[in-house]
Amino acid sequence: MNAQEPTFHLSIGEIILCTEPSVISTVLGSCVSVCLYSERKKMGGMIHYGHPKSFSNFGQPIDFRYGEVAIPALIEEFACLTGETPSTFTAKIAGGASELVVGKSNYDIGLENIKVAKRILAQYRISITGEDTGHTLGRKVLFFTASNRLQVADIIKRPSHPLLPIATSPAADIDTRRILVIGASTGGTEALKDVLLGLPPNIPPTLIVQHIPPVFSTAFAERLNQMCPFEVKEAEDGDELKPSRVLIAPGGKQMKVKKTSTGFIVAVNDDPPVNLHKPSVDYLFLSVAEIIGKHTVGVILTGMGADGAKGLLEMHRRGSKTIAQDESSSVVYGMPKAAHAYGAVDKIVRLDLVAREIVNALKYKHST
Repeated sequence: MNAQEPTFHLSIGEIILCTEPSVISTVLGSCVSVCLYSERKKMGGMIHYGHPKSFSNFGQPIDFRYGEVAIPALIEEFACLTGETPSTFTAKIAGGASELVVGKSNYDIGLENIKVAKRILAQYRISITGEDTGHTLGRKVLFFTASNRLQVADIIKRPSHPLLPIATSPAADIDTRRILVIGASTGGTEALKDVLLGLPPNIPPTLIVQHIPPVFSTAFAERLNQMCPFEVKEAEDGDELKPSRVLIAPGGKQMKVKKTSTGFIVAVNDDPPVNLHKPSVDYLFLSVAEIIGKHTVGVILTGMGADGAKGLLEMHRRGSKTIAQDESSSVVYGMPKAAHAYGAVDKIVRLDLVAREIVNALKYKHST
């Protein structure tokens, strides 16, 4: 890398076009980046999107988190910038790690993201000259816009530890008056399964935000409900928080807690995205910190970006116990890393130890 070339980090839902020699970096899980290059102008541009189709525009006229919106926008903006026709460009694509949503019909988000890139590039007659897609690993990507070089490194998970048996506490030891909240993104569907299957049946009311497209959150909740010893359902507006019940935020909606005369409920609404996410972990966590306060346990699992870090910090400040997944067991160590950097985390543990830490945090405090 030329030390004089500036480096720009690309986040999900963003487009970067560079007229001068530059380096664009990003981290991909099931997301895909499309890199465009003009040989004549020696210029490049790049997009990072998370889902193939616009299930909802969230009230925004343009939403670059969706490939079918982002890729044409990248092509047309790059054509305006260079003054060239799209068919003269070349493209390289990366990402699309397999992340299977299992329900009535299986849906691999990574695979669908790759398909939409290839379909739209073909429509514009843009040749794909480089590709590093699929498989199960996340990727760190550098795109050198002056030379059209795409440097890709797999995010290698260290050898996994065997799952340890969870020494669950007797029912009397779990304080079901507390609230458990969990946030996750890339790699989170499998991580959440592992955590929930490690918990005892008598868990406290539990709320989950997993970054997931609309429609698929229903299938995800149904799958977990079949596997877990407690109720798991996609949250509906007004659902009551009660022991042995897990509520998962619907894709494309926001979820927060509200206090009533008899306890707590969830409000599911169409509020705008937070941190470009809907549902957003921060949106839930901040409401939990404000409404419930210290009688909570907050958990951040694998995921890209920093959604949830500010909310977990606010929970921590108000006395909540907080847990984050460690780097070695994370598919993408983004959200847990950000939460740790904020000083929001009490314990950082491997995925196979998260359930045990949750159980410990939920125990009654016995007087001596």
